[in-house]
Amino acid sequence: MAKVAFVAHIYYPDLWDEMLRYLMRVKIPFDLYVTVSATAAPGTATRIKRGCPQANIHVVENKGRDILPFVSLLNSGLFTQYEAVCKIHTKKSLHLLAGSSWRRYLLSSLVAGKQGIPEGFRLLANDDSIGIVCPRGFCLDHRAWAANRQRAATLAASRGLPIEGIPLAFPAGSMFWFRPRALEWLRSLALTPEDFEPEAGQLDGTTAHAVERLLGISAAAAGLKTVELPRQFGPGLWSHYYLKLPRLSHLEAILRRKLTKSLRFGLEK
Repeated sequence: MAKVAFVAHIYYPDLWDEMLRYLMRVKIPFDLYVTVSATAAPGTATRIKRGCPQANIHVVENKGRDILPFVSLLNSGLFTQYEAVCKIHTKKSLHLLAGSSWRRYLLSSLVAGKQGIPEGFRLLANDDSIGIVCPRGFCLDHRAWAANRQRAATLAASRGLPIEGIPLAFPAGSMFWFRPRALEWLRSLALTPEDFEPEAGQLDGTTAHAVERLLGISAAAAGLKTVELPRQFGPGLWSHYYLKLPRLSHLEAILRRKLTKSLRFGLEK
């Protein structure tokens, strides 16, 4: 049995081939779980199987963006058999001019590594104190609560965990590596589809956005850290105009503020 799994949500079937190309860069054995929106074009599941026969496909309701499908698999206990899991999805962020560049940067970062071994997996394998690994530049803090703090606090309080005093650190864009133990607290919330709002193109303030922020809080509840990759991977806009500015700390800070504001701190389709 593989020690590693990837879990991918396919809302945009036209991006499956791109995602498959990224996955083919990974040279270690892994299991693949794919959630497909029930609104996807007919034949999507068949096309995924054709490109990746070993994929385990789950057709899901179009609700909760990529978060509810992921939480449903998490709640099933599926991930407990793995040492590390990587969560990815077909993110377009159509309201952003650089939405596609953002997606490609996140995907490149999460599959990149020497000899086909992703750096995120290496970090988890070599440091037991790490629970979540984010692409460099996209582990956001308390400044990124936006309209989601109250909903997150309500969810956390339902399990007796006040979020006050727990530093916020979460993977913006909701693509990341994680150790299953890091999300046991999130699993204990036992969220169901009824906890998530109907899809209406929301950019912020939903249960899905709140759960995205609770990822790092869940890791902290397990005594684990949420960290960024130690260096930047992947081409694209983020590489050239944002992440490769180590000697321009003032400019980098300005860009970070502008970008996080424009990204709305959340997960978008």
